[in-house]
Amino acid sequence: MKTASGTTTVTEDLYRTPEGYVIDSPSQLMAWGPQSFWAIRDANAEHLRTLDTFLGMGDASSVEDLLERQDAGGGMPWVNTIAADRHGDALYADHSVVPHVTDEHASRCMTVVGRLLNTVAGLPGLDGNRAGSSCAWGTDADAQRPGIFGDRHLPDVVRRDWVMNANDSFWLPNPESPLEGYPAIIGCERCERTMRTQMVARYVMDRLAAEGVETPASLAEHQHDNRQRTAEVMKADGALDRVCRLTGEQEACAVLAAWDGRSDATSVGTAIFTEFVKRAPSGIQLWRVPFNADDPLNTPRGLRTTPSTVKAMKDAITAVEATGLPIDSPWGAYQVAADRGAPPLPLGGGEGNLAGNANALASRKPTHNLGYARPITYGSSHIQAVSFGPDGVEPRTILTYGQYEDPGSPWSSDQTRLFSEEKWVSFPWTDAEIRADLVQTVHLR
Repeated sequence: MKTASGTTTVTEDLYRTPEGYVIDSPSQLMAWGPQSFWAIRDANAEHLRTLDTFLGMGDASSVEDLLERQDAGGGMPWVNTIAADRHGDALYADHSVVPHVTDEHASRCMTVVGRLLNTVAGLPGLDGNRAGSSCAWGTDADAQRPGIFGDRHLPDVVRRDWVMNANDSFWLPNPESPLEGYPAIIGCERCERTMRTQMVARYVMDRLAAEGVETPASLAEHQHDNRQRTAEVMKADGALDRVCRLTGEQEACAVLAAWDGRSDATSVGTAIFTEFVKRAPSGIQLWRVPFNADDPLNTPRGLRTTPSTVKAMKDAITAVEATGLPIDSPWGAYQVAADRGAPPLPLGGGEGNLAGNANALASRKPTHNLGYARPITYGSSHIQAVSFGPDGVEPRTILTYGQYEDPGSPWSSDQTRLFSEEKWVSFPWTDAEIRADLVQTVHLR
């Protein structure tokens, strides 16, 4: 452990059962007491297949081949797979490693507290007294190893137009292809989509409605369009401005009324809105029209004008004023890069699920550039917009926090600066491009 004078050794006791490590977390309903205790079994901690799986996927020649190689490897961790190939097919899949716990299995084996845990966290708490018998994880015949679902029981779809995911469940990769009928432990179905998910889908749908086609350039532009779905919904019919006017804060409300609704570094008013959505109530207290699974990309909507929303706006304005910046300061004066060694470069983007930014950025335990209101340490990281063009692969990429941890390196924050300037790296792809981009060759022996 790091101390003021250096480091010191700390000894901790860890307890493990055949089902996994014992946990003591009362705040997460998993307390260790005289009546019972909880053990966490992690299906991904029981294999070493991930790197081999990724290496196998790297040799794929089509999206079908990619999924076959992923399934053969059997080591995809908790992530979604989205891919397109030169043949024009687009794949969405959640073929990650998932414990074989069917809905019937969960219903039969969950304890009383386990049902509550499943409701709030999506984790079925099973009866440990029967973990080695009637409540043991099942196994599919096509599973790569015991205790997990096989490929046939995992969600996927291949389409000729588009698929997407924004860290939501697998349910809606395209509004025309809902994926349903899978065990709940994989993810929820017909459940509310985050505003970030709505925004990503809207980028594509609005582009297709206006232009009929999504191009490599327009795909790349979405990264820095910095639309905010929550803002678009709340601003409808002037609802957001009505809430603000009821606070009596005329100067701040004039700023919000003139705001472009985006989170560009140059946008004026984003700070007020960001603080508002962080404080706003949720559910029926916030929206007049609740979520409707039959209209998932247009609900909820209709911002309510209530004492709770007005108070949230009033408190948001107070929070912005407390930064000491003028209320009409651009968003980039509040939100800056804060990785180690990075200069305080102004950044566009912002709150993901709350504000509905596809370009999601967050301030988590920053240690640098603390003199700014929102020093960014988390969010958009490795970004790519890759296409198959007439001259071959056209890759645009960026690693927002830079390639080198050493802040003295010229490659520590050079891409952070590009990200601030809404630019891309033209990634070398062919052998000739790689040779031309070579910086140094190191021989190891």
